[in-house]
Amino acid sequence: MRIINRSYLSCPLIEEIHIQNVLGGCEKRQWLFGGRVSIGAGVYTKAVTFTSLTGGLVTVVDHSQIFAQKLNAAPVNKTFVTSKTGSGFTLNGDPGALYSILVLATLPTYPRATPKWAKDYCPYCKNLGFDAVIGSSLKDIAAFSGIATTSVGGTVAVAFPTLTATSGAAGVDRGSQKASLVTMMYDNEYQIILTPLDTAVTSAPYPSSITVDGFTLNGDASKSYDIFILGQIRF
Repeated sequence: MRIINRSYLSCPLIEEIHIQNVLGGCEKRQWLFGGRVSIGAGVYTKAVTFTSLTGGLVTVVDHSQIFAQKLNAAPVNKTFVTSKTGSGFTLNGDPGALYSILVLATLPTYPRATPKWAKDYCPYCKNLGFDAVIGSSLKDIAAFSGIATTSVGGTVAVAFPTLTATSGAAGVDRGSQKASLVTMMYDNEYQIILTPLDTAVTSAPYPSSITVDGFTLNGDASKSYDIFILGQIRF
């Protein structure tokens, strides 16, 4: 993307919050947030509010997209969301299971706190070609993704330095760019969403052995998966 005037590296938000970049948005007042949700023993559903996921920063939304991923074990029952409203939703899954939840939400148009697009008053957004930016609920939050392929045994160790490597095929870094955009997370409470690529799968994928350095992806043998991560990074 062409930068017209100044580099995004000079953006005071990036310098102050210690993040590598900002996320562009397509709508005004969009938020990207997530959290860990447990379904209680002996029940198959859990009522979740946006208030609880954001510590009260987001209470009501106009519309949202919700992603859920079971952690540490393969799902027995299908994972899905019902009863989605402006204030929350119901997670359906396995009793006693732990889930990563990811929400991309757009706040109501009232009160009209941001009547303009971000590009109209932020020169850094304009330079990057971002109409809007996506809000977050914690400092040092990073959203990043990658692709991993399982072995013939159906597993692969996903390490963040490898997932976000910037090196070329010859293993030589491009100028002063870091070898990896993310080396480790602040803690192991980050959110993980896995999506199979190209063909249908026999078993639903799930992450296990989650640490600050990475996790184990479990799925079908020799299968590629899209990986999306949201969480606090450590520098």
